[in-house]
Amino acid sequence: MKFIGLDLVANSPDASGQPGDPTERLSQTVQNAVLFEELGFDGFAVGERHHVPFLSSAPPVVLSHIAAVTSKIRLFTGVTLLSVLDPVRVAEDYATLDQLSGGRVELIIGKGNGPEQAELFGIGRLDAWDTIAENYRLLRQLWSGHKVTWAPKEDVPSIRKTPLTDAEVAPPPLQPKIRIWHGSATAERSVELAVEFGDPVFSANGMNPVTRYAELIRHYRDRWAAAGRDPADALVGAGHGQTYVTRDSQDAVEAYRPVYERFAAMVANSGQLPGTFTVYDGYEDFLERGSALVGSPEQVIDKVGRYHEAFGNRLIAIGGHPGNLSQAQFTASLELFQAEVAPVLRRAIPDPPWPDPIVTVRRRPAGFPG
Repeated sequence: MKFIGLDLVANSPDASGQPGDPTERLSQTVQNAVLFEELGFDGFAVGERHHVPFLSSAPPVVLSHIAAVTSKIRLFTGVTLLSVLDPVRVAEDYATLDQLSGGRVELIIGKGNGPEQAELFGIGRLDAWDTIAENYRLLRQLWSGHKVTWAPKEDVPSIRKTPLTDAEVAPPPLQPKIRIWHGSATAERSVELAVEFGDPVFSANGMNPVTRYAELIRHYRDRWAAAGRDPADALVGAGHGQTYVTRDSQDAVEAYRPVYERFAAMVANSGQLPGTFTVYDGYEDFLERGSALVGSPEQVIDKVGRYHEAFGNRLIAIGGHPGNLSQAQFTASLELFQAEVAPVLRRAIPDPPWPDPIVTVRRRPAGFPG
């Protein structure tokens, strides 16, 4: 099994209601990605949102900074909102990042759940299912190495209005084929598009109990087999959100309680975390039925194992930022996770295919200004 961190770069107000410093919050994202690499994690993902309180409106920029200060960790998006973006711009941005990072880029694409997207980009939530499929097909053509001729469909709303004739994008990706995961919560259309192209899927696995997400994964595997594809090639990842591991389970449970309660209060105030919800009756119900990994190493291993039984996933994403934990708590939790959780799961669950960096990217020399 492989493990990555995920940061949506939320810049939520503090206990007094004051917003955080954007410069500091973005810098923390980069610093935590470096921490994940130093501790031996396999990847780090930066989300994409286009509404307050999130600062993740430009993931190619943030990931490029992370690429410059790391050398091994895979660079994920979580997710790229391909439903509302120009595929030409996406192809150029992430191919450039792939070149600069030594071939470490992986995309997770999705339509997104922020209601403000329609206002910013003119693509409604219902239209997004059609636009993401059309944009994905164009993105793959642009990365095919061949000239592309394309015209927007009259019945599909599109950010891109201009046809393409024998178009080429530069630079090309460094990798022969950038892996693209199809991120989804419960939408069958997302995983059906993945099956069409033989791609992996990444279950959000965040807000609902395991049964909702397991239904989607079963549908993915059923359609994969029906398409005549090898079942062994159906690759699944899953998110587990915030993770807090301590040697004593009760210490973790009590320390995380105010974190959950603050999150639940922000969800109740829809203006603070739009597009986010909770279905749990309270903290104990959240710990029991939700995907968060809070407890002792043994409890975390057991929960990941139970989700693996339902999903057959070989990759998980955990919280890439401390949220309302202290940085010291966050770091200690990650260290314990890598020392006592990850080795057990790596032995028990097969790794997904995992490419090595294609080139070694030259780092800034010691003493270089800036």
